[in-house]
Amino acid sequence: MESKPTVDILVTVQDIEVVDRHTGKIESQGYKYPGEYVTPGSRLFVRERVENADRLFNVHIFPKDHKHVKDMIGLRDYFRDHPEEVEKFAKLKKELATKYPND
Repeated sequence: MESKPTVDILVTVQDIEVVDRHTGKIESQGYKYPGEYVTPGSRLFVRERVENADRLFNVHIFPKDHKHVKDMIGLRDYFRDHPEEVEKFAKLKKELATKYPND
């Protein structure tokens, strides 16, 4: 499926506060920290291309039992099991990218 040139990475942890204690170390590796960005209880770190700020990586970190983790894994598994839906979704993404080029 065509997509943005950004790799989304899902990390689950036992305790989200451990992530908070290591934020500085992650930032020292070139990641920016928008914080609790996607949904309450989660953390996001992003890595961008230095020369033009294109986003390269989104590292989404959630507690392992967070509802959003189940949703993300469920969507992945659904698309794996229903390739015909992937085509429909890809078409919708293209239409929305055309309609909203800056979002």
